[in-house]
Amino acid sequence: MDLKQLGTTIMTVRRKLAKTQEAVAADLDISLTAYSKIERGETNIQFNRLSQIADYFNMEPWQLLCPTYEFDFNEFKSEFDALKLEIKTLRDDMAKYPATNTHIYKSESHLVNNRKQSVRK
Repeated sequence: MDLKQLGTTIMTVRRKLAKTQEAVAADLDISLTAYSKIERGETNIQFNRLSQIADYFNMEPWQLLCPTYEFDFNEFKSEFDALKLEIKTLRDDMAKYPATNTHIYKSESHLVNNRKQSVRK
Protein backbone atom coordinates (compact mmCIF):
# COMPACT_ATOMS: atom_id res chain seq x y z
CA MET A 1 0.00 0.00 0.00
CA ASP A 2 1.32 3.41 -0.87
CA LEU A 3 1.28 6.36 1.52
CA LYS A 4 -1.49 8.15 -0.37
CA GLN A 5 -3.80 5.13 -0.10
CA LEU A 6 -2.96 4.71 3.59
CA GLY A 7 -3.74 8.38 4.19
CA THR A 8 -7.05 8.05 2.37
CA THR A 9 -7.96 5.05 4.52
CA ILE A 10 -7.12 6.94 7.71
CA MET A 11 -9.17 9.93 6.52
CA THR A 12 -12.13 7.67 5.67
CA VAL A 13 -12.08 6.07 9.12
CA ARG A 14 -11.82 9.48 10.79
CA ARG A 15 -14.78 10.80 8.84
CA LYS A 16 -16.88 7.72 9.61
CA LEU A 17 -16.25 8.40 13.28
CA ALA A 18 -17.25 12.06 12.77
CA LYS A 19 -13.90 13.32 14.04
CA THR A 20 -12.13 16.42 12.83
CA GLN A 21 -8.47 16.49 11.90
CA GLU A 22 -7.95 19.00 14.70
CA ALA A 23 -9.47 16.67 17.30
CA VAL A 24 -7.50 13.63 16.17
CA ALA A 25 -4.24 15.58 16.00
CA ALA A 26 -4.80 16.98 19.50
CA ASP A 27 -5.68 13.55 20.92
CA LEU A 28 -2.59 12.01 19.29
CA ASP A 29 -0.48 14.92 20.57
CA ILE A 30 0.83 15.85 17.13
CA SER A 31 0.47 19.06 15.15
CA LEU A 32 -2.44 19.53 12.79
CA THR A 33 0.08 19.99 9.98
CA ALA A 34 1.74 16.64 10.72
CA TYR A 35 -1.61 14.85 10.91
CA SER A 36 -2.83 16.48 7.69
CA LYS A 37 0.31 15.32 5.90
CA ILE A 38 -0.40 11.75 7.06
CA GLU A 39 -3.91 11.87 5.59
CA ARG A 40 -2.61 13.36 2.33
CA GLY A 41 0.09 10.70 2.09
CA GLU A 42 2.85 13.29 2.13
CA THR A 43 4.85 11.87 5.01
CA ASN A 44 6.44 8.51 5.66
CA ILE A 45 4.49 7.19 8.63
CA GLN A 46 6.46 5.15 11.14
CA PHE A 47 4.95 1.94 12.51
CA ASN A 48 4.66 3.30 16.05
CA ARG A 49 2.64 6.25 14.71
CA LEU A 50 0.49 3.89 12.63
CA SER A 51 -0.13 1.79 15.75
CA GLN A 52 -1.05 4.91 17.71
CA ILE A 53 -3.55 5.97 15.05
CA ALA A 54 -5.00 2.46 14.83
CA ASP A 55 -5.38 2.33 18.63
CA TYR A 56 -7.08 5.71 18.57
CA PHE A 57 -9.62 4.41 16.07
CA ASN A 58 -9.96 1.15 18.06
CA MET A 59 -8.46 -0.83 15.21
CA GLU A 60 -5.41 -2.93 14.44
CA PRO A 61 -2.67 -1.51 12.19
CA TRP A 62 -3.32 -4.17 9.53
CA GLN A 63 -6.89 -2.91 9.21
CA LEU A 64 -5.54 0.45 8.07
CA LEU A 65 -2.97 -1.17 5.78
CA CYS A 66 -5.40 -3.69 4.24
CA PRO A 67 -8.89 -2.18 4.51
CA THR A 68 -10.43 -4.54 1.94
CA TYR A 69 -9.20 -7.58 3.85
CA GLU A 70 -11.47 -6.71 6.76
CA PHE A 71 -14.51 -6.91 4.48
CA ASP A 72 -13.48 -10.39 3.38
CA PHE A 73 -12.86 -11.36 6.99
CA ASN A 74 -16.30 -10.15 8.06
CA GLU A 75 -17.90 -12.05 5.19
CA PHE A 76 -15.97 -15.19 6.18
CA LYS A 77 -16.97 -14.76 9.82
CA SER A 78 -20.61 -14.38 8.84
CA GLU A 79 -20.51 -17.58 6.78
CA PHE A 80 -18.64 -19.37 9.56
CA ASP A 81 -21.26 -18.32 12.14
CA ALA A 82 -24.03 -19.56 9.83
CA LEU A 83 -22.28 -22.92 9.48
CA LYS A 84 -21.85 -23.19 13.25
CA LEU A 85 -25.57 -22.59 13.69
CA GLU A 86 -26.37 -25.21 11.06
CA ILE A 87 -24.08 -27.73 12.80
CA LYS A 88 -25.74 -27.01 16.14
CA THR A 89 -29.17 -27.56 14.58
CA LEU A 90 -28.03 -30.85 13.05
CA ARG A 91 -26.54 -32.00 16.35
CA ASP A 92 -29.77 -31.14 18.16
CA ASP A 93 -31.74 -33.11 15.57
CA MET A 94 -29.35 -36.05 15.84
CA ALA A 95 -29.59 -36.03 19.63
CA LYS A 96 -33.26 -36.90 19.30
CA TYR A 97 -32.29 -40.29 17.82
CA PRO A 98 -29.03 -41.34 19.53
CA ALA A 99 -29.22 -45.07 18.80
CA THR A 100 -29.47 -44.61 15.03
CA ASN A 101 -26.82 -41.92 14.75
CA THR A 102 -23.76 -43.49 16.39
CA HIS A 103 -21.97 -43.94 13.06
CA ILE A 104 -22.66 -40.29 12.16
CA TYR A 105 -21.06 -39.06 15.39
CA LYS A 106 -17.96 -41.13 14.61
CA SER A 107 -17.79 -39.71 11.08
CA GLU A 108 -18.22 -36.18 12.38
CA SER A 109 -15.45 -36.67 14.93
CA HIS A 110 -13.17 -38.02 12.20
CA LEU A 111 -13.91 -35.01 9.94
CA VAL A 112 -13.30 -32.51 12.75
CA ASN A 113 -9.97 -34.15 13.65
CA ASN A 114 -8.86 -34.15 10.01
CA ARG A 115 -9.82 -30.48 9.69
CA LYS A 116 -7.85 -29.55 12.81
CA GLN A 117 -4.78 -31.33 11.43
CA SER A 118 -5.03 -29.59 8.05
CA VAL A 119 -5.39 -26.18 9.73
CA ARG A 120 -2.21 -26.77 11.75
CA LYS A 121 -0.22 -27.41 8.56
